[in-house]
Amino acid sequence: FRNPVSKWRPNLVRYLGKAIFLTCQTNAVGCVYYFLRLLASIAGWNELQVFLLRMFPAMFALGFFLTSGYYGLEHFNPESRKIVKMIAEGGFPAIYSLTHTEHCWSLPAVLLDAFTMDMSLWRVTEMDRLCFLGGFIVYYVILIHLNWLAVGEWPYPIVDDVERVSGTIGRCGFFLTLILGSLASRSWGPPLFHDLSASFLPEVSAA
Repeated sequence: FRNPVSKWRPNLVRYLGKAIFLTCQTNAVGCVYYFLRLLASIAGWNELQVFLLRMFPAMFALGFFLTSGYYGLEHFNPESRKIVKMIAEGGFPAIYSLTHTEHCWSLPAVLLDAFTMDMSLWRVTEMDRLCFLGGFIVYYVILIHLNWLAVGEWPYPIVDDVERVSGTIGRCGFFLTLILGSLASRSWGPPLFHDLSASFLPEVSAA
């Protein structure tokens, strides 16, 4: 399997490879999370199910942002489209479909999960939300800033666009907006869809 990023942006991925991208990390976390959810459900491991329920607001916010953030901030960005075109013309035409398949499934997955999940085992607390989601956000923001200090590149062109127009203050405001938006989605997302599932899918909520 060829990694086109290492060919076209070798400086960016010099130390962390594709792991510098939130897409890669979110998809990896999601695969592990839903595998463990399935395993815990089949095996009847209530302790693991409770732990994963505590993590769900973080998983919901990450999955929600992976799709909405990509199509809202990245897909139509002129510099991003130029990079994708360059990679495709350089011998990796599958990049056009991969940019969609890597991002489009996470939002439907977390919405379906929120609609159908049984929260009778555990009621998520604010501390759960802040620890899991807040912890991940702090980790990733620090990670990309350390990588930027080391290589001088941001993983997503939208950050360069904001910084070019508004400077360092604008960049910090951009990250703050994304952080606050993610923290907000972790609060309204799961409760909202659980309430909707109780209204439209009573047989699921009562299971």
